Amino acid sequence: FKQNQPYIFAAGRFVHKKGFDILIRAFHSLIERGYDSDLILAGDGPELPNYVELANTLKVNWVKRNQNLDEKSPCLIFWGWANKDEIKALMAGSEVFVVPSRKEPFGLVVLEAMAAETPVIATNVGGIPEILVDGCGLLVPLEDENALAEAIEKVLTHPDLKEMLMLNGRERVKGFSWENAAQSYIALASANSAI
Repeated sequence: FKQNQPYIFAAGRFVHKKGFDILIRAFHSLIERGYDSDLILAGDGPELPNYVELANTLKVNWVKRNQNLDEKSPCLIFWGWANKDEIKALMAGSEVFVVPSRKEPFGLVVLEAMAAETPVIATNVGGIPEILVDGCGLLVPLEDENALAEAIEKVLTHPDLKEMLMLNGRERVKGFSWENAAQSYIALASANSAI
């Protein structure tokens, strides 16, 4: 995989609750503002035809993986299913990882992006706000494509912010190790047995 220009990355099943339509609208807004980053969406699912239709309606250039890219203009790339190694590589190479979900119980993918030292922008839903604390990522309101576009723009245009998110995220993800989870469980079990 060789990507010649910067790209925004998101991954997941193409279903309504994942909110990739919101991200496509935000991407369109960024193009309108003159940004030339690509957007790579890795995944597949029943919403793919709707995403293609939305891209066509918004006049956003799009291709499927392995098709020829127009090198001069921003493009939405429908990557298709990606294995764990591809996801890691795509995360690590991206400018920002976006989780535009309408529902997200925990957000394991957020931790994976932080471990890859990639800045994270996510909607303020489910368990995500508990992960993205203390400058580890940017939270945006649910269903707000304008706030999402503004947050992406901030990361793309402020190298200091991007660096801070990467460093804070890397430190935060250490707290989610199996060892820490086991210690928390032992502490909780001990507290309960004392009652």
